[in-house]
Amino acid sequence: MYNKGLTVLIAGLFLFITYALRETIEIPFLFIYLVVVNIIGFSIMLSDKNKAKRRVRRVPEQVLFRIAAIGGGIGSLIGMNSAHHKTKKWYFRFFIPFFIVVDYAWVLYWYLLK
Repeated sequence: MYNKGLTVLIAGLFLFITYALRETIEIPFLFIYLVVVNIIGFSIMLSDKNKAKRRVRRVPEQVLFRIAAIGGGIGSLIGMNSAHHKTKKWYFRFFIPFFIVVDYAWVLYWYLLK
């Protein structure tokens, strides 16, 4: 079952570690965020594929899309293609790349404003 409390705990831990790393090393917060959220997107896609094989409760598609929408699109796309998971569903083939374009357009826009 999808545990929201655990997700909040992991997100809080991520923010704490990101802040600590940012204070000690000159790595932009956005870069750290994108690396971590793409690793999460990749991992969740592989986890859902594994759950599908074992016929246990799956990760909701809405969660897969939300991870891609908040910056994890590249990791999700790599996970999709490496595990051959959700590749036949048109809405995954369309929206995951769409989220990648939108997310990185925002990143480019943000950097151009600096």
